[in-house]
Amino acid sequence: MWLYVLLLSKSHATVVQATLLYVCIVCYASALSGIMFLLFRWLGFVLSASAFFLFATKYSLWFWGRWEGYPFINPLVPLAKYKWFLCVYGFACSLFFPGRQPVALDDYKICYIQPTYKAGQRPNLHAVGQGIYHALCNLELETFSDAYKDLIVVAPESAFPFCLNKQKKYVRMWGAVLPGNSHFFIGAHRRKKEGSTKKYFQSVFWLHRGLIMQAYDKKHLVPFVETMPVKWNTYAWAHGLFLKDVYAFSTPCDCVDDNLFRVAEHLCVAPKICSELFFCSERVLEQANLVLLFVNDSWFMGYIKDIMRSLAQLAAAQRGVPVVYVAHSGCDVLT
Repeated sequence: MWLYVLLLSKSHATVVQATLLYVCIVCYASALSGIMFLLFRWLGFVLSASAFFLFATKYSLWFWGRWEGYPFINPLVPLAKYKWFLCVYGFACSLFFPGRQPVALDDYKICYIQPTYKAGQRPNLHAVGQGIYHALCNLELETFSDAYKDLIVVAPESAFPFCLNKQKKYVRMWGAVLPGNSHFFIGAHRRKKEGSTKKYFQSVFWLHRGLIMQAYDKKHLVPFVETMPVKWNTYAWAHGLFLKDVYAFSTPCDCVDDNLFRVAEHLCVAPKICSELFFCSERVLEQANLVLLFVNDSWFMGYIKDIMRSLAQLAAAQRGVPVVYVAHSGCDVLT
């Protein structure tokens, strides 16, 4: 009311003019207040929802002793099937992760080997090794090897579900049918003896010219599926329930030099196994221009397979680096 009195006493406006001006100012202030109320209300909702999903996807498993979350609840997953969203999301992420130089995929040919055994079957060593050999022969890589700088042959997680570093005869057998410019990346197991203890690792091997060039060991193991949590190690019944007739995998030391395959001068590959892509270190991916993601999706339900692929698609857009999604169900190049 003080504003109305001020207009009448300090200006030359008539009563009608002062009344109209006062009404306009009150309406403007009311509208502005309403807009600000709604804005802050929606802003509060957005901030609270963002905080919830950030906690759920990054830190919700803290009570298990792991500062991790559940990535499948990511609200961006359903949007990963739209190209326009991936373009906008990739541009926004490039503002925070600049300087990435992805590899020119036209210079390389990516070939895929599907596992020769079915989920639920107990694989036979000789049958699996021979099956991979025949699958490599069927690719007929020699017919187009001269058209590319390098040939990248991939096989998914546990495609060779045995300790490949102890079965080198198969490495030599496969190398006999691979051209000189081919690089074979295959998911297999690795065994290492430390004193009187044998340790087993879920690994990816880089094979070239009949030799094992390098091996990468999975660092993010899934509890109760690949390893037993520390608090459960003392219970024999727990091992019998979750890891019966199979060996538990060990976690290797985190050495950055072992996290990358420097295949060529312009090709630096970051191998990741299944869940690792969502919990990996950014310092590793900053040096890579191609990510190979090895997944064993043979025991996933259909919609989980779709979510895994969508999460890999988001990771490719976020980091600006192509992700080769290598699964038991097939292979896709996600950019």
